[in-house]
This record gives sequence, structure tokens and C-alpha cells, in this order.
Amino acid sequence: FDGGDCEFDCYGKGNGVCEKKNNNAYCDFDGGDCAEFNENYPDCKAELPQYIGDGVCNAVDPYNTTACGYDGGDCLVDGGGGQNKTNTVSIPSSRHLFQMILEYFYPQTEDEILEWQK
Repeated sequence: FDGGDCEFDCYGKGNGVCEKKNNNAYCDFDGGDCAEFNENYPDCKAELPQYIGDGVCNAVDPYNTTACGYDGGDCLVDGGGGQNKTNTVSIPSSRHLFQMILEYFYPQTEDEILEWQK
């Protein structure tokens, strides 16, 4: 505890994207953005929860795990049936992986997001 002299940053709260840094009670679970994620995957430890169920199989831990619903179903054959497709997809596409790394280490502010990225 800092004695109340530090301000906790909830930047991005309520922007429609579940962000791990705001997924806490103080930030109202990212302004409600993480409510569905928390309900569906309470034990998922993904650094970028917005990639769970985004249509791209992130076949790496912790995304492609039981706790994260095999990446929100993205890593299941035909989107269901319980058959994991780790044998056909070993890593995210290089573009998607690069984007994940950039967003993790260099999060964009709302002002930096280009119109086409919204």
C-alpha cells in the first residue's frame, strides 16, 4: 500500500476491450469489458484476454489450455467437439504474434490508435 499518494491507472477502462491490467475490482473489471471473459474463463491467465475467442488459434500457453477454453474455441477443430487442434497449429501467425508482442510491451493510447484499427 502506498499510503494514498499514488494514483492507480485504469486507462482504457470501458473501451470495449478486456485488458488484463484493468481486470480488477478497482477498475471495475475494465469497466465491464472483462465481465464475459471472467465469467467464461475464471481461471484463464492470458496476458492479452482480448485474443481469447478472436477467431485466431493462439496455440501457445496459456491461451490453448482448458482454463482458457482452448483459446475461446479458436483452437478446437470446427470450433467445438472437444478435439484440440494443437497438432495442426503450433504457433499464431507471424503477423498476429508480432501484434501480440507489440501490444504487450508497447500498449497504444486511445490517441495513437489509427481510425482503421478501431
